[in-house]
Amino acid sequence: MKANFTLLLLLFSSLLSMVLAQGNNDCTIQLGPDVTVCNNAMFTLNPDANPDVQYTWTGPTGLSCYNCPSPNVVALPTGTYTFIANSQGAQCSDSDTITITVIDGQQPQYTLTDDKTICAGASVNLGGFAFPNTFYQWTSAPPGFLSSSPSPTVTPALTTRYFIIAFNNSCPFVSIDSVLITVVQQPVLDIQGDTAICVGESVLLGSTILEDGVHYSWTPNGGTLDNDTLPNPLATPLQTTL
Repeated sequence: MKANFTLLLLLFSSLLSMVLAQGNNDCTIQLGPDVTVCNNAMFTLNPDANPDVQYTWTGPTGLSCYNCPSPNVVALPTGTYTFIANSQGAQCSDSDTITITVIDGQQPQYTLTDDKTICAGASVNLGGFAFPNTFYQWTSAPPGFLSSSPSPTVTPALTTRYFIIAFNNSCPFVSIDSVLITVVQQPVLDIQGDTAICVGESVLLGSTILEDGVHYSWTPNGGTLDNDTLPNPLATPLQTTL
C-alpha cells in the first residue's frame, strides 16, 4: 500500500510540474483582428506578452522593434502592411499574423500619462497637450468619471482605470487608450499622546495595528527605543524627548 501511495504521489507531482511548466511557457499569440487606421496612428501589438517567451517579428518597416515582445506601430504612411509574430518557449511555439491598413486622414492624437501608483487623497493629471481640431471623451471603470478635457485631473478614492477616446473630422476612426491609477491607502497610525514619566520609566509609544507592506521608522533613537522599526516601540528616555 505504501508503494502505491508513493507512486501516486510521484505521478501527481509530475503532472503538477507539467501543468506549471505549460502555464509558465504559454506561447499563444493572439494579435486580434486586422486593423484599419489613419496616418500617424500609434499603438502596441501583443501588449500582454509572456515574459518567459521569446518573440520575433517579420514584416515591412513600421515597428519600433523586431526582436521584442510588444512592438509599437509608429506612423505608417497610407498603405497595407502585414506583420507576422513568432513565439518560442521552452516547450512550445506559436505564430500569428495581423494586417494593418492605413487610409488617408490624420489619426486623432492624444497625450496620456503612464500607469501610476498614488496615495489616497493625492491627485494626478491624466493627459497633456491638446492637439488642434481634436476632441476628447474620458470615462472610467469603476464608472463615475466623465470629462471632455484633454488633460483632466483626478483624485480617485480607489484604484481606477481611465479610458480616453480621441476623435476629429479628418479620420473616420477614433483613438482609444487607457491608464491605470492604483490607489494605496494611507497607513493608519495610533500614537500615544504627550506623556509625563519619571526617569527610568518606560512608555509604549502607541497602539498602531501592524499592517502588511507598511514599514515603520522612529526617530530619535540613541538607544532609548527597544526597536525603532516596530509600530509601537517601548521608549525609556533619559530626558524630555519629542
